[in-house]
Amino acid sequence: MSVLPHIPNVTRAHTFTYPERAGSPRKTPVPRQSARSRFVRTPVSSLPSRATSSSGPRQPVANKFLRPIELYKPPGGKRRLPPRFAAFDCIPSEIKETNYDIDLDNDEEYDTDLEEEDNSKEEQHDTSGESLYIRVCEQLGVPPISYYVRHMDEPEFKMLYRSMGPESARALSIPMQKNLKMTNIDLSWNWIESTGAKAFAKTLQENYFITDMNLSNNKLGSAGVRLLYEAVRDSIFLRSVNLSGNEICSKDTKYLADILLTNTVLMDLNLSHNQIDDAGCLTLAPAIAMNDSLVSLDLSWNHIRMNGGVALSRAITDNISIQFLNLAMNGLASSGSIALAKALTENDTIEELDISCNRITTPGALEFAKHGLKKNKGLCVLKMGQNPITNQGAIGLLKAILDNKEIPLRSFDLKDLVVEREFMDVVHEIKKERRIFTVRVGHVTQGKLLEGGEEQLADDNPLEVLLIFMTEKNLRLVDLFKAFDKDQSLSLTRDEFIQGLSSVNTPLSVDQMDTLIDMLDKDGDGEVDIVEILSVNKDYKDLKMKAKKKVAKERDERKRKRQQKEAMKNIVRFMEEGDIKETAEAASQTDDLEVNIEKDKSPSPGLFKLPKITLITGKKRWDNLKDKLKGGGLGKLAKAAAKSE
Repeated sequence: MSVLPHIPNVTRAHTFTYPERAGSPRKTPVPRQSARSRFVRTPVSSLPSRATSSSGPRQPVANKFLRPIELYKPPGGKRRLPPRFAAFDCIPSEIKETNYDIDLDNDEEYDTDLEEEDNSKEEQHDTSGESLYIRVCEQLGVPPISYYVRHMDEPEFKMLYRSMGPESARALSIPMQKNLKMTNIDLSWNWIESTGAKAFAKTLQENYFITDMNLSNNKLGSAGVRLLYEAVRDSIFLRSVNLSGNEICSKDTKYLADILLTNTVLMDLNLSHNQIDDAGCLTLAPAIAMNDSLVSLDLSWNHIRMNGGVALSRAITDNISIQFLNLAMNGLASSGSIALAKALTENDTIEELDISCNRITTPGALEFAKHGLKKNKGLCVLKMGQNPITNQGAIGLLKAILDNKEIPLRSFDLKDLVVEREFMDVVHEIKKERRIFTVRVGHVTQGKLLEGGEEQLADDNPLEVLLIFMTEKNLRLVDLFKAFDKDQSLSLTRDEFIQGLSSVNTPLSVDQMDTLIDMLDKDGDGEVDIVEILSVNKDYKDLKMKAKKKVAKERDERKRKRQQKEAMKNIVRFMEEGDIKETAEAASQTDDLEVNIEKDKSPSPGLFKLPKITLITGKKRWDNLKDKLKGGGLGKLAKAAAKSE
């Protein structure tokens, strides 16, 4: 048997021992081949050469030549090639076709340490964390969310109304810790509870790329606020936090106050639709006064009353950063509004203030105008709708705006307020002095529209106009919503909704579209979601039925006019032919049309006056037509009828 001489080991990890020339009859074990050794080529220069003699030294062969390779056949086995020569391209075809004893496709035939390293490297290069997310879902026993897998590479991730629960939130938070692409995360209405809050607190601590986090309507509760507290307080990258609708009460405001005192980069904080009362405002007020980074603060839809309003007003007096303040849907009453007006005399930073639906009466509105609007120099948008203010109080507010030449107010919202003509006269005077100034009211009694039509009066309900438009086009509101929702987030921002309505040529102005969004946005988050769209059929059932009846009536009217026009053409044609009988029959084809022909008998020398033709609806008197057509003049009558069309 021809065998290879003893060859020194070349590879580091895998060696082979061949029998001596006068070798023993023992069976040589088959060497194991790892994944690495299959793809490592040994340089030709480092290959050992055959000895020229049994006793002399071995002489190296030139690098461009390869010595013949002899196969080794162990007792009872097949001929095979030593593993370190398996990667050479110069191996003869008859050797390549040899069946080896090692099954290269079997995982058990080689070590798996290298494969585990490859998996770890693959996860390190997976910046979105898809493979990690799948593995975590398997460990926690929850199904992966396909929407997340499809959109994990997007910088703005929005996933609403999934109701994924705490465990799915845990699985979602782990890959987000390593996701380098997401910056804005919106997980509203998912019920992640305090367990999910703990998981996402870890995400905020690990991932420095996240700047906006929306966890509204997730039932976090007091426990969730405590778990998120340290992560939000210590973050130096987080700019916006939305904790709306999470059952936050006054005892939790101490954590929120510490966040405002410690965090110097947070710019937007939304605490609307919670249970914060006067005691919570007393806790938050000192922190708000000392904070110099917060730009937008939303405390709408809470339980803030007079004392809380006074405390917030004192904080606003000292604050120098807040530009957008929303206190709508509370109970500030007149005392709270007066304290807020006094704060506005010293604070010129606030640009938009919303105190809608706060039980502000007419005396309170007049005091607000006297102390706030006459001296403020920074307010641009003021919303005071849905308050029990009379026309007198509304006029007092407008006159204060008219007298203050330095206030840059451009939008004044008194939604659902009934005003009189005198109010509109003051608006007209303001518009003469200001280039941009819009007013929104509920209804005008004996009023007049101003030039340009910029004032949106509630005589035409924008929702009714939209429903009429959709009924005429045979569309549904949910169909429009799906067409506008390009990112399939089941929610539309104000800009997306206005842009979508404009793209389909709806007969609404920009102000009417804003009013429509306010009507549809029940939770006051500034967006219109699918739940609010679907609730239109229930909440505005009567309005929808009214729109259908109006469209049906208009269609019947258009049909009747088409019949009138067709009948008139036939009447003219038969009159030109002189056929009175056919003329009467053509006119009788419509049930609600009568042709009344009267000759003008007034003297007019030098001019010929044509007969006067009028259309009378709702009567049938065609028998008189024959008598009126007797006596000739059919050609002139036909010309008159043609002109009357």
